Amino acid sequence: MSQLLARTFERLEVRRDGDLLYVTLNHPEKANALSPQMVDEIITVYEHPLRAEGIRAVILAGAGKHFSAGADLGYLAQLQHAGEDDNRRDSERLRRIFASVLYQEALTVALVQGSCVAGGCGLATAHDYVIATEGARFMYSEVRIGFVAALVATYLPLRVRGRDLRELLLDPQFIDAQRALEIGLINRVVPEERLAAAGEELVAGLLE
Repeated sequence: MSQLLARTFERLEVRRDGDLLYVTLNHPEKANALSPQMVDEIITVYEHPLRAEGIRAVILAGAGKHFSAGADLGYLAQLQHAGEDDNRRDSERLRRIFASVLYQEALTVALVQGSCVAGGCGLATAHDYVIATEGARFMYSEVRIGFVAALVATYLPLRVRGRDLRELLLDPQFIDAQRALEIGLINRVVPEERLAAAGEELVAGLLE
């Protein structure tokens, strides 16, 4: 058995089916908020040499009604009173989660339903493909609490350009899935009941 699959995850569900790896953010009681523990577990999965173990694609989803509400608010409150070293470690953790997805050699697909906010948006859009339900909505809300989405801004221009990019990061409002598709933030919009199947069909077509 793979060392990865032998691990116990508390905030993720991880399972393999053939050459596909299914990863689910699994803290629906908090809308899959990105706590330090969840972030570390995501990094563990995506930094793993998946292709070397025969995994050709990763499909990420969120349990419950929402993909992810972004950073855990309780943890953010703690950071306001944390020292420089703690804040530096947190920044490095965020850098690693996005980099681990961006540089994962296996194909990566994110399936989004419900709300996808701040770091949750960053996580989803770091994937090669993003498929969303018709009712999904997206927002980069960092500036509302005095943060700049600096790490996200390094790769988001690969998807969104110009005025649309500035509006996303500097004027945080929810946009619906259709608008997200129009500006290039996501790749496809499907009915909610088709989300999982759409992800598998996309992967099957790309890996033929």
